Amino acid sequence: MQVLIHHPNLPTSPALVSHTESALLRAFSRVADRVAQVAVSITDVNGLRGGPDKRCVLRVTLTSGEMAQVRHTSDCAYAAVHRAADRIRRVVHEKLKRRRQVRRRSVQRRGGPHEIAI
Repeated sequence: MQVLIHHPNLPTSPALVSHTESALLRAFSRVADRVAQVAVSITDVNGLRGGPDKRCVLRVTLTSGEMAQVRHTSDCAYAAVHRAADRIRRVVHEKLKRRRQVRRRSVQRRGGPHEIAI
């Protein structure tokens, strides 16, 4: 799983990068082998005006080529990352669950594996 972190208009903080990486590792611990890439963008939406203005956008590319994206805005960059990671975890798990169900249905329609008595 490749993680790309981009925060163009926020001061670079090793603590924020570490927090982001650990939140993503926790979110994808069970499915990391099926996640090809995670792109993280953390921006300050309002600039100097203040308010709930730290936005985290997570874009996930699965090894199957499917993509998912979530965004969350909060007054704190750490909270935005944490909440977005929680949401993307649910989205990715749901996509993988649907894919498994479709695969099972197609096997059932074909009649499943056949045994030949010799």
